[in-house]
Amino acid sequence: VPAGEEPPFTRRMVDIAFRLVEGATDGEIARALGVSQRTVSSDVREMSRRLGARSRAHAIALISGVDS
Repeated sequence: VPAGEEPPFTRRMVDIAFRLVEGATDGEIARALGVSQRTVSSDVREMSRRLGARSRAHAIALISGVDS
C-alpha cells in the first residue's frame, strides 16, 4: 500500500479471504477467528463490494487471481 493510503482490506478481511480461497464456510471461518458468523458474512459482502464482484464466487475468483 503506498504511503498515505489506506489498505483496501482490514486485517480480518485478509484472514477471511485466505480461508475463503481454501474453501472454508462462514461458520468455519467464524470459529477459527473467534467472531460471529454474521460478522464473517458482513465482511465477505463488503469485500465483494470493494472488489466489484458480481457474486461471492466471483469475489473468491478475484481474490485467488483466477478472474481479472
